[in-house]
Amino acid sequence: IALHQRKLDKLKQLKQGYLQQIFPQNGEKVPRVRFANFEHVWEQCRLGDLTQIKTGSSDLQDAVEGGEYPFFVRSENIERSNRYIFDGEAILIPGEGRLGEIYHYINGKFDFHQRVYKISGFADSDTDGKYVLYYMQKNFKQHAMKFTVKATVDSLRLPMLTDFNLVAPKIEEQREISAFFSNLDTLINFHQSKLDKLKLLKQALLQKTFI
Repeated sequence: IALHQRKLDKLKQLKQGYLQQIFPQNGEKVPRVRFANFEHVWEQCRLGDLTQIKTGSSDLQDAVEGGEYPFFVRSENIERSNRYIFDGEAILIPGEGRLGEIYHYINGKFDFHQRVYKISGFADSDTDGKYVLYYMQKNFKQHAMKFTVKATVDSLRLPMLTDFNLVAPKIEEQREISAFFSNLDTLINFHQSKLDKLKLLKQALLQKTFI
């Protein structure tokens, strides 16, 4: 368990380091580290100009245990639903709570909560969806916390998403970047899964070993 926890922690730190190196710093248009054969200057754009952003129409009461489709709600947990209200590539972000920390990516049929934002329509602007995902993982939290609407918890409003500025290279370089981070995420998820299974095994053995 300790070994997999250390590996997991190191991989997460490695990802954070690469996010800082492979994406330009604030105010810059070229990253510190770049894949070979790419030389174009990156262009600044608004998220609202590149994508379509809207909230869902479902509530928690629409969740069904063992439902056919993923149901994205206002947390890291993914519920299930027997209906879908969107079919395609999308990034899902809860509109309340830990702003800029929780992201879901999917390409398929799903349901989503009325306080969850769906970012989609990447192909219409020749943009790579996962590139946007990883760019937001690096930069969006700082942006969101500047403009958050304070109630009992931090709250996200549509203009905070549509007015979010990002810099992007041409689509070929976007795909290289998203593939790199996707592979890293696969490795992180593998070690997280092994760690979770080992913890469950330990709990089961504790129950059986001690009266």
